[in-house]
Amino acid sequence: MPCRIAITLVAILASLIFSRPAWPDIQDLRTLHEQDRLVTGVGYRLAVANGQFCRSNQPLLGFSVHDLTQYPSAERKDAQATFGFGTRPLILAVAGSSPAASAGLRAGDELHAIDRHTVSAAASPRGPASYARTKEVLDTLERAAADGHLSLDIRRGERAMTIDVALETGCPTRFFVNPDDELQSKADGVYAQINSGMIRFAGDEDQVAAMLAHEFAHNILRHRIRLEAAGVRRGIFGQLGRSARLIRQTEVEADRLSVYLMANAGYPPAAIVTFWTRYRGAHPLNQIAAPTHLGPGDRIAVVNTEIGNLTRMKAAGQQPKPSFMTGDTLPELR
Repeated sequence: MPCRIAITLVAILASLIFSRPAWPDIQDLRTLHEQDRLVTGVGYRLAVANGQFCRSNQPLLGFSVHDLTQYPSAERKDAQATFGFGTRPLILAVAGSSPAASAGLRAGDELHAIDRHTVSAAASPRGPASYARTKEVLDTLERAAADGHLSLDIRRGERAMTIDVALETGCPTRFFVNPDDELQSKADGVYAQINSGMIRFAGDEDQVAAMLAHEFAHNILRHRIRLEAAGVRRGIFGQLGRSARLIRQTEVEADRLSVYLMANAGYPPAAIVTFWTRYRGAHPLNQIAAPTHLGPGDRIAVVNTEIGNLTRMKAAGQQPKPSFMTGDTLPELR
């Protein structure tokens, strides 16, 4: 479910499975790497802390990977020089609070085998950027991790080693940085994506967590599936009538749940208010709400109300959660 900040027509969610979008020419690879490290860590905290909100939990990797083929051809020499790519995928980032970090896995480790199954060496990459090989490696890692344990054969410089990890469980979502300057984040049921421009505008970890929690909430609440089941139309038609109203309902649900996701992961929910207050000040012309989203002021009001609800539930000794999640099923979109 897109979470578009500018008052524009909602674009159809681009596929994250087959291609990673090209970033602006000025994108610095080391800065992008730091953003990947931040998002990997924040995403892991959110996922581990909020298993109670998911229909099912699974062992979480606690790290991310990348492959030379996902970089645009014009950037590949720089990527090789920056990250040390050979013919195999590399560990991109490791969440500092994860068992993988405790076991000694590091960014830059070259991945040679997963549970003793060899990761094939890739031919010299040609053609446009493609996320297909990275997705294939992630799929293999998650299948191998299903039993709660993972054995990785890696190479670090000239040294080969095996790292065994006993994994924590949590809500399954792949957190992903899109190298684009637009202030935007998205979710599609599998990925929670945040743009580089959004990370820069957010400015600190708490506000990045606020944006990721919103997208994570979309995945937890199965909004894409529920909207499809309700017959919601996409693209320009999603801005009209019933479709726009139901999309807005999911956006409000995600804002409300994000308060609890933040609190459970140890982030201050007030960071959501801080972000939207800053956004409102920085974009004074974008105050009229789109048909599918509340305006910044209304979003702040929704979040502040939910923070008050969370505080009261804690004081009463109740398990905090938004009122629309009180039953075993999610409310019908209508």
